[in-house]
Amino acid sequence: MVYAIDDPRLIAEIENGVPLAVLEERLRPGKVGARDSIDTWSDQSSKGFIGADEELVPLIYSDWQTVEAAGTTHTDIANGVRGLFSVWHKNRVAKWWKNRNYRANVASVEKNGFIYVESGIFTAGSQSCPWGCSRIGNNSGYIIRPDPDMDMDKVRMNMELLTAGFARDMMEKHMPENDLRELDQLRERQQSNDPLYATLSTLLPHLIEEHHFFEGKGTPYRADPAILIPALGLASCVIPKLVPVTKLVPFCEFVPYFLWCFVL
Repeated sequence: MVYAIDDPRLIAEIENGVPLAVLEERLRPGKVGARDSIDTWSDQSSKGFIGADEELVPLIYSDWQTVEAAGTTHTDIANGVRGLFSVWHKNRVAKWWKNRNYRANVASVEKNGFIYVESGIFTAGSQSCPWGCSRIGNNSGYIIRPDPDMDMDKVRMNMELLTAGFARDMMEKHMPENDLRELDQLRERQQSNDPLYATLSTLLPHLIEEHHFFEGKGTPYRADPAILIPALGLASCVIPKLVPVTKLVPFCEFVPYFLWCFVL
């Protein structure tokens, strides 16, 4: 990175034509306050692209340092995510021709010690780029880093709940207290420096490549570069050895279909 964190050129590159104050307002949960401003961008995110108190410049600066330390680039990461989407699409089409059954078409693979799985939640519409670019996308799936000390099927179920905008409000009244506690613990883990998963969307490659943006730690939609880089095989440093996953099983009883998984 050629810029210091307080370099006006860095701020100008992050803004990309949108004043920083306006941009941060757009990125916060529910686009807080924007309805009362002169900002005309209206495609708000209920969960936000960053947390309510997060600042965009330190976030992007820190992630940029992670990318450079790994010896890769934002473009390489964006292309890696695009390649993953292509693999998912081919697997889904192959399953459809074999089964003629949409419910069996969710693709999941295991590579580089990480689990790649498509989302089991139907999304309600799409999300446009908050910089005002003519790009849209929706939630597509996850990259999960296995943890031998955790029930990964339960983790996968909870991360679906966290990223489905309506689910927390709908489920909270009916979930046992212990399940709610586990949901909160996963949220806290995601906001730490040791997240378990990265959320992928079809808008993400554009956000990474054009805006150097992986979303904030205060949102369940963050795709932390510390997970993306080794998962996509882009790190020049040694990737920590992870517990291998030999079999993925159906889960998510709360979604309209099961996820049938296989190893690539």
